Amino acid sequence: MHKLKIYKKIYILKIVALIFISTFYSCSTNVVRQHLPSDTSYNFDSGIHDSNYVLEILDDKKISKEDYTNDIPHLRFNTKEGTVHGSSGCNRLSGEVKISGDKISFLNLALTRMMCPGDGEANFLSALKNAKTFKTANGKIYLLDNMRTLAVFGKEI
Repeated sequence: MHKLKIYKKIYILKIVALIFISTFYSCSTNVVRQHLPSDTSYNFDSGIHDSNYVLEILDDKKISKEDYTNDIPHLRFNTKEGTVHGSSGCNRLSGEVKISGDKISFLNLALTRMMCPGDGEANFLSALKNAKTFKTANGKIYLLDNMRTLAVFGKEI
């Protein structure tokens, strides 16, 4: 009988959490779109291949060095080989990147295993995992989940 009450409470908490998350998500989709310029392209141009891109915005928040342990997350794309290398802000990463039209997916990401305080790395990796499409404009890469901008990267000079 006591276990049944606990399961009911857990079930109710899950429903409340789901309602909260869906409400928050639906309210935030219009705000995040402001980062996406109207003159965007769907193709990785030759300037993107073998260039470093530094994370500027993640989940509608401007990024600063203080958000991460070692450095600001960055990616280097090799579109000819279909690979990506970089840093999650704490650990080094490498893996595959699949690009077809405006579709993008990051696969088989391998990371070093340093312990990282805070949730910056987890949020960054979640954006990569959830990215479905991308756009480019003005030297920036915009990762989207079909409905909202997850991350914005600027070209490192």
